[in-house]
Amino acid sequence: MPENTVIVNGIRLHSAYNPQKEAERFVQSLECMFTPQTVLITEPACSYCLPFLRERFKNARILAVRYDKQFASFDAVFDQVLYLEDCSSLAEQLFSLLGEEGLSQTLFISWKPSEQAYPSQNTFVWNEIKQAVLKSRDVLGTRTYFAGRWAKNACRFALYANSFCIPQKTHAPVVICASGPSLTHSLPEIQRLRSRMNIIAVSSALLPLVSYGITPDLIISTDGGYWAKPHLSCIERNLLTVPLALSLEAACPTQILNKCSIVPLAYGDGISQTILEELNIPIVRAERNGTVSGTAARLALNLTDNQVYVCGLDLACSPGSVHAKPNENENRDSTKDNRQCPKETRLTPTHFTNGSLELYRKWFSTADFNGRLHRLSDSPYKNQLGQVDTVTWNDFEKTHTQNTQPLSFEQHTVSQKEQERKEKLQVIISRHKTDDAWIKDALPALYIQKQRSSEKQTEDISIREAMNQFEEHLLKAIGVSV
Repeated sequence: MPENTVIVNGIRLHSAYNPQKEAERFVQSLECMFTPQTVLITEPACSYCLPFLRERFKNARILAVRYDKQFASFDAVFDQVLYLEDCSSLAEQLFSLLGEEGLSQTLFISWKPSEQAYPSQNTFVWNEIKQAVLKSRDVLGTRTYFAGRWAKNACRFALYANSFCIPQKTHAPVVICASGPSLTHSLPEIQRLRSRMNIIAVSSALLPLVSYGITPDLIISTDGGYWAKPHLSCIERNLLTVPLALSLEAACPTQILNKCSIVPLAYGDGISQTILEELNIPIVRAERNGTVSGTAARLALNLTDNQVYVCGLDLACSPGSVHAKPNENENRDSTKDNRQCPKETRLTPTHFTNGSLELYRKWFSTADFNGRLHRLSDSPYKNQLGQVDTVTWNDFEKTHTQNTQPLSFEQHTVSQKEQERKEKLQVIISRHKTDDAWIKDALPALYIQKQRSSEKQTEDISIREAMNQFEEHLLKAIGVSV
């Protein structure tokens, strides 16, 4: 590498005498108490530090975030380079690239002269890195807290679901009904133009649709929390025969698993994937997302070669409620309102900024939908979602003039009896509890702790004990005495 140096804004980015030695000392001075899978350096300029980083962190990927394109000729030496000016959201791009586990095992470093030469860019980039790391921490915290519940849901799914179906490709436009307050204003138009669309309803939008006399073609639910179950009670109460798309982690009442035709959504990893494969359950590939609307959007785009529209995708706080009405949980919670704890006290938090909604907005704003995903409403939304534009119902009516066929499904019946499935699940759980993929799913925090730790043997003992307890919890969930 030539002995290049450069001055930016009066700051010399490399030593004028021996930039190689300067870079070597910089790498040697780095403090790192774990073995990183990835090393990310911000604006390394002429990249003199790269060979020394590779020598010290032999098995790590080396990434760079560039503030300035004048250093593009040095990019090839890195495993990947991100340019600040090309990122609509660097935090989201980092999270998408590395994931919550990868971010937790990344060493972030800054080439110090670039901090002074590019002060505003440096401040912005490190704030984005902070946001990505905080998001990874939150996601890992959620996974750790809910891992047991999600795995139990997956086992119950495999045990009690009796009928599966796979949606067939359609050429019709698909309208996804999310449960934001603006859905209410679209209900008359959905009803009027019902014959021109296929409808996918997220579970929390089901009651508003059914109350207006609209039956969707497909219902989707991916939330593993107990609060998701009430939204599905509308199916049994109204004797709906609509197929239900479920991830194995989703919370679903047993009677609905028994009676509904289920579209099994597979994310392609972890405990759920093992269960699906070993029980020969047919699957539809799906994308894991923090919001069911995101998973529904990707699913719809794969189901049709036409356009996909979303109603009720507000992703914004609003006075009164963040959901369209009627809402199952609101109906339940309203019975507890009284003079000392009135409705306004309960709903006040919905008036203020919601961190989850902000994360969902960022995802929709930065995801690439190839111009095929649109929000549908006659009223303007409070926020923009990047390339996801907003079209009116008049636009929809002019574009889609023909009636469509309802979404069709290929049916699959479960031949195994419940007891046989229970016995197979017991074998699956026992056989795979020591698998890396299962440990990572069941104990994400401990798994990462082991990856970062120098005392592997101690961590292995802790993981083995925890997985034995995990096995007991799953067996109890399917009615096996331990």
